[in-house]
Amino acid sequence: MTSIDLTKLDFDDIKTSITDYMQSQPNTVGFDWNNTGSIANTVLDLLAYNTMYYAFYSSMLINESYLDTAQRLDSIISLAKPFGTVIQHRSSATANIRLQNTSSSTITVYPYKTAFTAVAPNGLTYVFYYTGGESTEILNPDTSANQTYNQFDVSPGGSTEITVYEGKQVTEKLPVRNFDTSNQKFDIGDKSIDINTLRVYVQESDGTKQYYRTIDQSDTNLSSRVFTLSTTQSGYSVYFGGDQASDGSFVGRGVGADEQIYYSYVATSGQIVNGAKTFKSGSKLQVKNPNVIARGGVSNIATDTARYMAIRGGKSHGNRLVTVSDYQNYILDLGTINTDPSNPNLNVSVYGSNQAAGADPGIIYWSAHDQRTGTISSTSTIVSDTSTDISDKVMAGLKFEYRTATQLDWTVTLVDKTQLAKLYSEYKTGFNQTIVGSELGWSAAAFSITTFSSTQFKFDVKNPLSTLVVTVLKDGTNQAATLSSGNLVVDGTTIGTYNLTTGIVNLDSTTFTSLVSITGTVDSTESNLYVAKHENLATIAGN
Repeated sequence: MTSIDLTKLDFDDIKTSITDYMQSQPNTVGFDWNNTGSIANTVLDLLAYNTMYYAFYSSMLINESYLDTAQRLDSIISLAKPFGTVIQHRSSATANIRLQNTSSSTITVYPYKTAFTAVAPNGLTYVFYYTGGESTEILNPDTSANQTYNQFDVSPGGSTEITVYEGKQVTEKLPVRNFDTSNQKFDIGDKSIDINTLRVYVQESDGTKQYYRTIDQSDTNLSSRVFTLSTTQSGYSVYFGGDQASDGSFVGRGVGADEQIYYSYVATSGQIVNGAKTFKSGSKLQVKNPNVIARGGVSNIATDTARYMAIRGGKSHGNRLVTVSDYQNYILDLGTINTDPSNPNLNVSVYGSNQAAGADPGIIYWSAHDQRTGTISSTSTIVSDTSTDISDKVMAGLKFEYRTATQLDWTVTLVDKTQLAKLYSEYKTGFNQTIVGSELGWSAAAFSITTFSSTQFKFDVKNPLSTLVVTVLKDGTNQAATLSSGNLVVDGTTIGTYNLTTGIVNLDSTTFTSLVSITGTVDSTESNLYVAKHENLATIAGN
């Protein structure tokens, strides 16, 4: 008896397998199964189609049930919920701008009202908003109202630095009409929200209070004014506390049926705004760094990124950290570093001592860049707290040390100028980035290193170099070292060595006063450009 081959799942193979089986049956002798005009052949078509569709459905159903194989974003969002991971549908392009009050009177910066404009690579002008978060924000002077306004003042001649978010639409203090009191939640049916701009307020009996999003609920109690966020297929759900957790702790204050909830947010245009610059203010607040580049806009999150974020939401690292990924995920899980919502790998880099310039053996190094505050210095409390938390999880015989990142400012010339938006979308300020020539063709790349630790004397650009200029301070003037057979020479004195093939510069701290800068260009015959690898942090501009 001929058996059916269950490994063949396309239509033709399924039909052939069924035909072979039917022809082998003694009670079907004389049937013309291969005659395309016969009823028997039509029955085979129906059986084959039914089998093929059911096989596809079964395979799809199984694949969409696991994070490793799910292909639909809706499936990944659903699978991520048990981990507590919020997958962001869309992100605003953001920029950190420096402001100075050029007027003779105090200027108040208001969330969702203080706006700036910038021009994107497509030539269109977009609006950026301040949405809150400044450390000097003040409460309503009328303390009886106890309203957190998120506003702050800039005195005459004073300056400040804020993060602004691109917004195609601003929604401010929108009242919630669909609050589910029993489940302490309401839904926001807008996928274009940047959740970093979401502010939630509750009008209580003694005034309107702001509630803050919490990720780690370990420090909350029954009176904590907090909320949590969950991704849905149509947007997001906001949950308040009030219920007792399984371990007996409370996760926050519940909202009463007679209390009114309001929320504010910015809806974003997404990726198309990446690369916007020429920032302008409509007030007396002068933008001191108008050519800062807006980055980080995401229109549709990739399924691979969503899958990574979902997995990172779980605590699977155990009591010991072994691989670089173990260390990186553990640091990200601590939640002390603000990360890029579309790619947290941009904000933390972990690498071995054999991969870093001037490193000692037997050390696991890490460097970090906060999405809001910038490069984290070695004296930051984030560094000390992380080191303390991770010290008992490092494998015996190894050390775990922080290293301040080496910042490389890149200018990349693209072959196709229409790909600038893609460059700014996919390559942002951060670590772990390679421009793949086959995906984004580049014809020239120049770098500049001007920010570094005073104790750093070895630099690794990670790319073969065409040109190199090392400028040092000698006798009160800036002088460029002469490149001479692998040696860097200033006024006849060797101040270090270089290797154009590997991109390494090694300075001798005893023979020069101070390093000013290292600049150069990468060999354009290379297919890939390693803009940010290991200890190197990249900022990227295109032309």
